Amino acid sequence: MDEDLNHNLFFKTIKFKFPKIFNTIESKCYTLCIPQSPSLYRMNITQKIVESHVFIESKYYQSEYETLNKESNYIIDNGYIMEKENNNKKVKIMFDELCYNKDYKSYRLICIEEPLTGGASGLNSSISRSESDLGDLLITQGIVKPQRPTFDQATQFFLLDSISTNINTIVFRKANQQLEEFERLHSINSKTDVDFFRKDLLLIHNRLMDDLVCANADFKQLHSNEKQMNSLSLILESYILGKIQNKLYGDLKRLYEKENQHLYEKMIYLSKLSFEDIGVKSDFEPHLTKAKEVIESFNTGINYINNNNNNNNNNNNNNNNNYNNNNNNNNNNNNNNNINNNINNNINNINSNNNNNNNNINNNNNNNNNNNNNNNNNNNNNNNEIIITPMDKLLSIVQGSREIEESIKARAILELADEDDILTITGDDALPLTAYLLIHARPKYLATDLAYCSKFILTDIFNSSYGYHLVNLIAAIDYIKSLDILSPTKTTTSSNNSRNTSPTSSTTNITYGGNSESLFAQSSVNNSTISSPKQPEDEAALFNNLKKSLSTMNLNPPQQSQQQQQQQQQQQQQQQESNFYSNNNNNNNNKTFNNSIPPHFISNQNSNNNNQFTSTPNLFNNNNNNTNSNNSNNNNNNNQHNSRYSTMSFSTNISNNTNISNKYVKAPAVISLDDDSDNLGDFIGKLRDMRDDEVIVSTHFK
Repeated sequence: MDEDLNHNLFFKTIKFKFPKIFNTIESKCYTLCIPQSPSLYRMNITQKIVESHVFIESKYYQSEYETLNKESNYIIDNGYIMEKENNNKKVKIMFDELCYNKDYKSYRLICIEEPLTGGASGLNSSISRSESDLGDLLITQGIVKPQRPTFDQATQFFLLDSISTNINTIVFRKANQQLEEFERLHSINSKTDVDFFRKDLLLIHNRLMDDLVCANADFKQLHSNEKQMNSLSLILESYILGKIQNKLYGDLKRLYEKENQHLYEKMIYLSKLSFEDIGVKSDFEPHLTKAKEVIESFNTGINYINNNNNNNNNNNNNNNNNYNNNNNNNNNNNNNNNINNNINNNINNINSNNNNNNNNINNNNNNNNNNNNNNNNNNNNNNNEIIITPMDKLLSIVQGSREIEESIKARAILELADEDDILTITGDDALPLTAYLLIHARPKYLATDLAYCSKFILTDIFNSSYGYHLVNLIAAIDYIKSLDILSPTKTTTSSNNSRNTSPTSSTTNITYGGNSESLFAQSSVNNSTISSPKQPEDEAALFNNLKKSLSTMNLNPPQQSQQQQQQQQQQQQQQQESNFYSNNNNNNNNKTFNNSIPPHFISNQNSNNNNQFTSTPNLFNNNNNNTNSNNSNNNNNNNQHNSRYSTMSFSTNISNNTNISNKYVKAPAVISLDDDSDNLGDFIGKLRDMRDDEVIVSTHFK
């Protein structure tokens, strides 16, 4: 497929940096030769180079051209451009285009394989000939920007692996000394040291960036373009962090050791939960297969220190084996010599020589085996020396998100789905999706990776899509920390009292009574630590501890099931009716004070059960005319039910108090004197009829 010349750096430079030359080409209908983009690697596009690629057709000879700067003559023949004086130098024509100016006159654009002059010969021979040799590199306005900025790619970019000495090697020789001194003097022993470590490392990065721009003429041309400088900064950052990665990542692992262990154990438990429990829509399930494979790279590559230790142990074991083998061989020689002493001297000499030869052969074989083992260990060392930068870890998250999008697009094309029916990843979906991928990747050092990516990406990426994915990664790890370790389905089956839990209660912090507390914070009230449950019985005990902690913290309880609410309502109605119709003849009997439900625990549906002559519920339980057994049963049932949710602990053994008033248990009769002010006889008659009932006499003055 032909290249789009409108996006070619050489063509864009002529149009915007040298507009006079481009206007001359258009107005006079000259021919412009444009090198293809891969051949522009490290090319300094100047006015002289541009003029050497503008052809003016000869008036006397066909297919013969002179450059705009009058320095060279070229011939176009059989798809090649050749110098008139040197036919051995040929440049292949890739394709050509015909354009028109404002006067509708045509001029020609020719795309050629490489620059006619000014190309970086010898520097880009391995990457400027074909797209297959480019690998994962992108041409971004003059700078080759790796899609995955690894330490090796940064070394290749700055030509530090070449034998010959160049400007970059001189600059980086000084930088390596500074990094070695920095690694020797700096360490991270506390979380406050992380910021100081980053600040000093950023100073080295900025100083090295300035030295490169000042020393290298190619980089100096890019200094005015912010995007180009960010690309250069990103590659330089990969080199710096690759040099000190063992020191930096090792200190961060020791600093966040407890957090790493806690998150790793929690992710093991959370990996057993369903999509809905984590907050992921079930529609995304078929699109996560490839993303899970990509996200595995987030957890690999940081095994360099451990592998070195293992290999050192293997070498020590091999040395010990050599020593043991030699001792065994010497013992065999001595034993054989002792046996052969009983025979004549000639036979002894023969046997001793044979034994020595055999032992030498065995020793040589053992040494060869040990050498082979050492070589294998060294090969394993070379294979395991994988250095991953913070940006490389972030790009694992970016690639995982892209794999989900590509899977959705492929399925939509396969099913011929409408645009409105295509599944899209919104901002609310990206957070739980990233959390789900991390949970199933189970990185052992997730807290360390969080600090590694959030603190030590030195280049400003927050104005790009990388910044969005970094914020999403930080939020996803916080989301994992906030996930409840209790699964709603398991809690319902294991607990004695089944409760209806909302979907959000399984994916967010438990919130009761306006107080947001994590499960571990609530359990700390009872001075007890909760470990991740592995059995349903452990989960039931964990849930019971949670209920106890809620009662001590005076928090509102979870919602009851509908059946329990109906039972509670019936019991309260029976109790209130017995209190309302109780007789005053038993005032001198012993009174007991029940553990009544506080007013703020009574639902609005049960508010009508209160005494109609008081503003608060009737807290006093009078003895009914029924049998004592029925009354005690009601009290016991009420106490058992209320003890579940009561946050007030009252003693039920209170001494007899006959001064407790039962006033207004029964509605008093009201007699108005205004209706019969002159007939006192009727008033006295009414008093006889009422007998022991309480009477209130009311009147008002006119």
